[in-house]
Amino acid sequence: MTSPSDRLQVLYDLSRRLATFDDLDALLRDATQAVREVFDAEGTAILLLDASRNELRFPVASQAGAASA
Repeated sequence: MTSPSDRLQVLYDLSRRLATFDDLDALLRDATQAVREVFDAEGTAILLLDASRNELRFPVASQAGAASA
């Protein structure tokens, strides 16, 4: 398990990237991977609402041991 200071560092890094992102897909991939590692989770995902189609979608997910694309 990571220390509280490691968790704060991840949140700080993600918030800086969020303020200056230019590639949403890359930001989402990095965020799910970082959150998975910080919380020592087997997997994480982001669920977004596509308002134009009125449906939910998973644009990115991160699983332990999965190969990166």
